[in-house]
Amino acid sequence: MKNLLTATLFVLVLLTNTKAYTQTENSEAQIITQSADTLEGYVHISREDEYVFTQKIDQKGNVLSPARIKTIIINQNEIIKSKEIDLNDEKQLKFLQQLVEGNTSLFRLPNNKEYAYWVEDKDGNVYALSNVKLESKRDGKKYIRYTNTYKGILKNVFRDQPDLFNEIDKLKYSDIALINLFQKYHELTNQPLKVNFTKRRDVALAWGIIAGLQYSSIKFTGTEELESYLSPTFSNSSNFSFGFFTEAQPVESRHSAYKIAFQYQSAFYSNPTLSLSTNILRVTPAYKYLILPNGKFKPYISLGPAFNFLLSLKDQSIYDELDLKWLQSGSIQYGLEAVAGVSKSINDNYGLFLELRYGMYNGNHLTSSRRFVAGVGYVPIQDSFDSISNSFGILGGFTFY
Repeated sequence: MKNLLTATLFVLVLLTNTKAYTQTENSEAQIITQSADTLEGYVHISREDEYVFTQKIDQKGNVLSPARIKTIIINQNEIIKSKEIDLNDEKQLKFLQQLVEGNTSLFRLPNNKEYAYWVEDKDGNVYALSNVKLESKRDGKKYIRYTNTYKGILKNVFRDQPDLFNEIDKLKYSDIALINLFQKYHELTNQPLKVNFTKRRDVALAWGIIAGLQYSSIKFTGTEELESYLSPTFSNSSNFSFGFFTEAQPVESRHSAYKIAFQYQSAFYSNPTLSLSTNILRVTPAYKYLILPNGKFKPYISLGPAFNFLLSLKDQSIYDELDLKWLQSGSIQYGLEAVAGVSKSINDNYGLFLELRYGMYNGNHLTSSRRFVAGVGYVPIQDSFDSISNSFGILGGFTFY
């Protein structure tokens, strides 16, 4: 238990010193308008993947439009340019991150898996280096393949250097692989090249606090020796729960997130035999699915295993027949917990959420007890039991991005 509390404290310290969702941080920037005016200030990327500009940190930011902005320079080394591209069978103005600047330039369209990279040739034409995922069914089985169209486009753009074709055939669809290819091409053609590559974090982090009421029940199923002293079923108990959580969301994923919560729960149960008071630390890692990630209100569901660490269990009965003592070796319950909730972002720094939570847990445990034997007195005995419990709760809290 000492190790568990130490780990919990470490996570708390880590969370309080981590700036979550790094793409929302203000970064020093210059913006160049389509009319060639230059403004200096700060830029951050909102949760809706928009570039927000402000000339002072404490001012409300304005969303930048590629129709009005030509270039964004972030921290003097990350270049964002407005480009007209053919996307979804129509011409669109988009902000593209410039990875390589040279006679032939390489761009990246953030948060687009199939049309992530774009190339601009020496004549100013912009082509998609696409890698579209295709799914098909044959004989009742699902098959997935990728078009690898980007390889053909690169061979056409670099047609004056056929020595690169074998390397293009083996090329991965990634930042580093494409940048290395462009560097080799410019070395072979003796042309200048500038790499403006700033790799953003692949995972956005958030943390938060949670509290609410939970309605719990517990049932013990023991050996005949134990059941002769103990009524196994306890009444339901309404109890208060609070804790904290941390959440990780892949930047390129709009629907998936991964969460781990630490909750403290105190509950009181009673039956004709005993009155039990428990204190539990519940750890619940879970997969979270965001149903409508871009809505004003964002509903979600999550599912994952649950681990109950019973910190203490006390018998508060007037007549303590069992002299119940919880042994450290048997103080863990294992279970499953499901959540349905809805969240709302107040701004780029924090949001609110409300959720319904249901869990089922069981475990094998030990207890020590006493029995009165004529002529001897109270004799300590040890017996075992299984515990089955469930809880239903309404909880809410704050999420900090």
